[in-house]
Amino acid sequence: MPLVEGGRPIARFRVLGFPVTVDISFLIVIGILGWYPGVEVRDVVIWIVLATVSVLVHELGHAVVARTTGAAPVITLAGLGGLTSYVPPAPVSRARSIAISVAGPAVGIVIGLALLAVDVLVDVRSDLWSSVLSIGIFITLAWSVLNLLPILPLDGG
Repeated sequence: MPLVEGGRPIARFRVLGFPVTVDISFLIVIGILGWYPGVEVRDVVIWIVLATVSVLVHELGHAVVARTTGAAPVITLAGLGGLTSYVPPAPVSRARSIAISVAGPAVGIVIGLALLAVDVLVDVRSDLWSSVLSIGIFITLAWSVLNLLPILPLDGG
């Protein structure tokens, strides 16, 4: 499994048959990104959990489409985000390559829009669930749109 140079994996498991490694650096960076003066510890924990799940689901989007090439993708969450590594057994067409790149952000946008619909259509009275929805909407939509920018190493690059 590819790891970050000098990485410290804290979890290894499989999702949909894909090997996944989570490095401590990912959780540290995500925690730092979710912290700001005055934030409640509860909201930082929600942020870390939702960001981890969101990035994993994003990478699963890439992995599922990459699997259609005959490759055996591997997912690593480390540092500032996730990485889906794969080696297709044959050259991949430009269209298939674009589909693999767009699959991750597309999954995030679909989930974000579903969360937004829940937020608009359901009267959430719980402060906890309101935080979960607002953080979830931000993470899925904002990060997916950001990831589509035409800049390497982002998916749009």
